[in-house]
Amino acid sequence: MIKKTILFFLIILIAYTIIVMALKPKMQVSQHQWEDNVITAQNYLYSNNNFENVIIGSSLACRIVTDSLQKFYNLSFNGQSIFDGLEVLSHKDKLPKNLFIEMNVVLKQENKNFTSSLSNPFLFNLRKYVPSLRDGKQPLGVLGVPATYLTKSILEPVKSSFIPGKNTFDNESKHDALFQHLIKRKIELYSVSPSKISIENSFKNLKSYIELFEQKGVSIIFFEMPVNNSINHLPATDIIRETFYKNFPFSKYHYIIQPDCKEYKTTDGMHLNQEESLKYTNYFKNKIACRYCK
Repeated sequence: MIKKTILFFLIILIAYTIIVMALKPKMQVSQHQWEDNVITAQNYLYSNNNFENVIIGSSLACRIVTDSLQKFYNLSFNGQSIFDGLEVLSHKDKLPKNLFIEMNVVLKQENKNFTSSLSNPFLFNLRKYVPSLRDGKQPLGVLGVPATYLTKSILEPVKSSFIPGKNTFDNESKHDALFQHLIKRKIELYSVSPSKISIENSFKNLKSYIELFEQKGVSIIFFEMPVNNSINHLPATDIIRETFYKNFPFSKYHYIIQPDCKEYKTTDGMHLNQEESLKYTNYFKNKIACRYCK
């Protein structure tokens, strides 16, 4: 009985793997943030596309829209730090020509559980040659795409009939109150200078990654995402910015300087909404076009 079960499982696995390799489904559905991050990492690690430019960042840089950026891959993760992306990148055989590193969230350390799940030697090679075992290629993820669209097409008209368009923003005052509460918390957080130890550890770790990639011919470009103007020049943000400039001087490294934060709106003080993300993407794109001009 056990042998038959194992044999049946192998037949199904092989058949599904052949289907995945033949159809090469591009659209994928993740069930939660962790899986979405895993899919982003696996898609990069197992891609045959040699991306010339890679963006490393936190949930802030996740908002950059790479559709309009040629030969770019956004290896930023929601809820994670730049060190998760740097660790994932270190396992890639073909490295990019240019590496764009976000400056904002440098004090948050690597999530070992996340990166170890991707770099396990046995699973890494197994997923490399058996694509159906990757998170984004599993049946629920692949089949979930048409199911999601079907459900949405059925429920959207029903939802619209119960939610009149003119009353969409009836709770705007409550939304403003929530936003002000979030801004107040961010101001309190960034008004406290980070400890000397946390600064030293983070930048020591960052330097080791940068030295590794530079030895392999990768050019490093730093960029700073716009945030709410009220927290942009508080002690923590200023110290982080100054430490970058001290450890990675302008004479040796390129920077895409942060745009005027007064011109950008955030959802919570830190993250850009969709419209503002497109605005920053255009800013980012224009800076690249003129080689990181200030």
